[in-house]
Amino acid sequence: MSKEIDDNMDDVPVSKSFAREEVAEAQGKKEGEKGKKSNKMPRVKCEGDGDIEVNNESFSRILGLKNEGLDIKAFVTGESWYDRIESWKAQFDDRSCIRAFEIQKKITQSENDDWRFRLNFIILFINSMAESSKMGIVNSTILLHLPNELDFKMTNWCKYICDCARDAKNAWSSKVAISFYTGPITFLMLLYVDSTSCEAVPHKRLIPAIREWKTSMLNGRQTYEFNNGGFGKLKLNNQEAEVFQDNLIIQSEEEILKDIDNDLDYLSEKKKSLECKIIEKMKLFSNNNQLKDRKKKFEQMFKMDEKLILLVDTDKGKGIFVE
Repeated sequence: MSKEIDDNMDDVPVSKSFAREEVAEAQGKKEGEKGKKSNKMPRVKCEGDGDIEVNNESFSRILGLKNEGLDIKAFVTGESWYDRIESWKAQFDDRSCIRAFEIQKKITQSENDDWRFRLNFIILFINSMAESSKMGIVNSTILLHLPNELDFKMTNWCKYICDCARDAKNAWSSKVAISFYTGPITFLMLLYVDSTSCEAVPHKRLIPAIREWKTSMLNGRQTYEFNNGGFGKLKLNNQEAEVFQDNLIIQSEEEILKDIDNDLDYLSEKKKSLECKIIEKMKLFSNNNQLKDRKKKFEQMFKMDEKLILLVDTDKGKGIFVE
């Protein structure tokens, strides 16, 4: 799964996650039980044909995780595990304020697949796909449910993420301005775009759906829906999903070029926006050394002195050399 997340969704549009695609209020509360929590699952609002259900099966379909295995919340952490948790926290400068980008940095710098690497990955995965915190600090409560020798492949992550969606829904209120939904926003966004049909941004329905959706497509959907009445107005997509198989579903040259064009357009737009921002700030703070460093970094980032080279596979006679 890490490959799909890295390849397809480097930059998830935040506005799509928090705009019209909000989690529906749980139904079934009786009169006089306003303060009582509901055990019902959240739903994604869709005025076109009705709400989209959230359950273990939908998590499996969207993310490609098996809906079977052990319930991780049933585990109770032993005392010896607390020492390992403290050792894990020790790799960060501020143990009480660990942020996702710090964990990501540790993962990319790691050269060993040791227990620390596995904990870093699982914390980053949980905060991206299951539950986060309200203050921008990573949610590390999952560590309290990890036994010393947990086999991640034997864990029912669909159930865990589904429980996170329900618990976050119970703690969230659309009527309170400072109440933030901390559940699986990325999943809910993917569920929404995959379950609805948009002629402006067509897509194949694959299992797992995360194999189909890329940042450029998500931005296209966001722009279209912003300009056409807001989110939740589209009809449900009744197209039957096909199971993704690497050896069967191969992009044509036309599709590859289209993907590259979309990514180039998006990158060009972001480059122009950042360039304007830097110029504007330099006018205001021309003597700021930190701002000068960022301007230099920006200039170096888009300075391509080296040629792009893709090695040719001589055995198959395929490949491209870009001069």
